[in-house]
Amino acid sequence: MINNSIIKRKFTIRLVILIIGIICAALVVPVQKKVDSINKAGKDAAISFAEAYASDMVSPEYNKDNSYVAYVDIQNKPAAFAYYDDSEQFAYVYDDNGMYIIKASKSKLDSLSSEVASNGTARVLGAVKELDEEVMDMAFETYSEFDIEDPMNREEFDDYFKGAAIYEGYNSNASSNYVLLEFLIVVVGILCLLGGIPSVFSYVVNSKKLTDSDKEMLAAELEDPRTVFMKKCGVFFTPRHLVYADNRLEVLPYEEIIWCYKYTFRYCFIPVFNCVNVHTSKKKKKRIAFMSLFASYPDTIVKELFTQINYHNPSTIFGYTKEAQTYYHCDYWKNTQQSA
Repeated sequence: MINNSIIKRKFTIRLVILIIGIICAALVVPVQKKVDSINKAGKDAAISFAEAYASDMVSPEYNKDNSYVAYVDIQNKPAAFAYYDDSEQFAYVYDDNGMYIIKASKSKLDSLSSEVASNGTARVLGAVKELDEEVMDMAFETYSEFDIEDPMNREEFDDYFKGAAIYEGYNSNASSNYVLLEFLIVVVGILCLLGGIPSVFSYVVNSKKLTDSDKEMLAAELEDPRTVFMKKCGVFFTPRHLVYADNRLEVLPYEEIIWCYKYTFRYCFIPVFNCVNVHTSKKKKKRIAFMSLFASYPDTIVKELFTQINYHNPSTIFGYTKEAQTYYHCDYWKNTQQSA
């Protein structure tokens, strides 16, 4: 590594980010095992939904303070009566003891229908939760359309179902906390790995390309009073080199810089960050001066960067234009070959 306090600090930060990403990746498995363990314990303790009704466990007051798992061995294809989207649908089911309401995805309801058609029964298992008034209203409207000899009125209907349903796909409250933790770990881990791996790789590989004498020379240049450091974008302008040390390390002799322009990196057409693309005489494209899209200073930074580069190499072409593209892709190499 180049012997410079700023560069070493930048590398250390990127290395720490990578280590955090690795730790997060290692934590995913034990956290998932904990979730599975809690859910298994809850499923093993599941009771029939009919028993829950008989034991007065189905009520908003009880469900508010208690979490438990219930099941119904249904004997009918679920009769859907309401949905918000394919992942959240509500349906009537029944067994020998009575009729119930379940919430499940469309794919799960289709799977239950197929299982009932094949086996005559299918088990629905999940946490018992309270339904909102809108769903209960739709449930009663659908119930009123059933061909029932002595149908319940709304008061009897509400007292019968007690506004409760089985939410298929069990996750206990305790495991939900771990699921949230796992999600945060995954998100942080992915961001740290995506940021850390290319950064550390860049620092290590580009440092190895430098000989010991090169590193000593650069260390001396970086301490030279004439060196300009643009802190906001991590770029050093030494007497002989442009050195970028932030989310990656790039060392570019001024005489190799041919063409520079501001660039907005996009992923799936969505802007992600601003930077400056630098094309070199070695037919390499280097990205430097990464800046947030929300930063208020990118144009100022880019202008100052171009001014410094132009000062050290007046033959550099700036801006993304047809003329610049033609010069870089055709004229420069043609002139180079002729002079050779």
